[in-house]
Amino acid sequence: MPVLHIIRQVDGRVQYYPSTTNEYIFTNEWSGPYYGYLNVIETFKKTDRPIRLKPINVYYHFFSGSKLASLQALKQVYHWVMDQEIFPIYTSEYIDVVDGFLSGRIFRLQGGGWRLTDYGACTTVRFDAEGRYPDLKKSRNIVGYGYLNGSLYVFLGSKKESIIYLTNSPPKVPFIKRSTGRIEEFEMNGQKIYLKYRGFSKGEVVIGNVQKGRRYRVEMTDEKGPMVLSLKSTANGELVIRNIHNGDTSLTPFFRKRHRN
Repeated sequence: MPVLHIIRQVDGRVQYYPSTTNEYIFTNEWSGPYYGYLNVIETFKKTDRPIRLKPINVYYHFFSGSKLASLQALKQVYHWVMDQEIFPIYTSEYIDVVDGFLSGRIFRLQGGGWRLTDYGACTTVRFDAEGRYPDLKKSRNIVGYGYLNGSLYVFLGSKKESIIYLTNSPPKVPFIKRSTGRIEEFEMNGQKIYLKYRGFSKGEVVIGNVQKGRRYRVEMTDEKGPMVLSLKSTANGELVIRNIHNGDTSLTPFFRKRHRN
């Protein structure tokens, strides 16, 4: 199936295209084969590698439930999607991201950095064929980063302006390595880490560069009120917070008791 542009502009107006087409097209205008929507998985794969072009979008109509073959195909598509590392958002939020992509401005700074403004909800910046690291101390409004397909992805916070500098040296401070939702704030106060998460239902956040093999006190609030967890970081300095809720979360390492001789 053809991959459409992000938008189409006509007479000063903007038409937003979905990332992939729906089951009506995959089933030859609903004439069969009715399992044709299964082919959208191949589209998802080809628009992700060797370079990510489009997000995942499970786009279908309710008449997919009227035939067993189309219903089974839809179930298999959902199963495949749920096995991926995804960042679920509403379609209306995707439109906000596209608007930010179109309005965003990038200025080159002296010393090799970049200043970004007017990006709205488009809070991920990709540097292709880039193996360096964000300079988390020199940069501003950067909450984390990750790598995919040889590209560096830098995650921005909720402020309206960001500054990015790259370095050959890996960071020594904690950062967001992966998240299923938006990290609106991420701060360090001594050894305490504070973050604000906003996502679709309960999610997962992975923080890198925490103290290796250390147990942390994790405080967050869910629909039942405040809750406290005890989580241990991995041997390579990652802390995984599962079932994180929207709102504020704080992490504090437990201090080891000193034994007197």
